[in-house]
Amino acid sequence: MKECNRQYQEELTQLELEISKHQKHHHDASVLFRTVQVYIKHRTIQIKKDTFQQMNNFHGKLSRRRQRCKKAKQTIGVSPEYDIHKSQNS
Repeated sequence: MKECNRQYQEELTQLELEISKHQKHHHDASVLFRTVQVYIKHRTIQIKKDTFQQMNNFHGKLSRRRQRCKKAKQTIGVSPEYDIHKSQNS
């Protein structure tokens, strides 16, 4: 995780440099960079929310499956057993 954060910061710094090189006014470059940062933060939060929601859904499915398996193991199969007695006359 630390490596990902470090790489993210490097990429962000590189983006800031690229934006400032291509903008004539420093103020415009700063505004554009801040806008990009806000967008990235918003998307990161949204992705985290979606990921946690998917994890919760998956956890629920696993729990339900586990419960069904437990119930299946606890259930004893019952099948009719027939006792056929030979009649003594035969």
